[in-house]
Amino acid sequence: MRMTDMLWDPMVDLMRFQREMNRLLDSFCRPTDVFPRMNARADDEAAVVQVELPGVDPASVKVSVAGDVLTIEGDRPSVVPDSAKEVHRQERPVGPFARSLRLPWEVEADKVSATHKNGILTVKLPRREATKPRAVAVTAE
Repeated sequence: MRMTDMLWDPMVDLMRFQREMNRLLDSFCRPTDVFPRMNARADDEAAVVQVELPGVDPASVKVSVAGDVLTIEGDRPSVVPDSAKEVHRQERPVGPFARSLRLPWEVEADKVSATHKNGILTVKLPRREATKPRAVAVTAE
């Protein structure tokens, strides 16, 4: 038996424990029923947020921006006809929804645009000029 085999490293066990706890907590804390689902990306010029809204009429969707917070609100209609005598399974929730997302910086609210295509709402949020990174010239003395 080698000497290194006999040494116990508590950090190895601690890291293994942390990985297992993270895996366990992820399975409980994952937002599986959050609606609508969003993807957001940003660069120095703008942020783009894509929102899944299948079956939602674009005319019923409200998009608002206040400072650095984007809010999407709307209503998901029922797909079950009123004449149905019995519903055997309903996994798609219906009714009003709202989601807010804090952006990495404030946007030019009057230049925000939103388009809806194939159940995906795409919101383009131009960055406020005052928050854009600026290059600073270095001068020699």
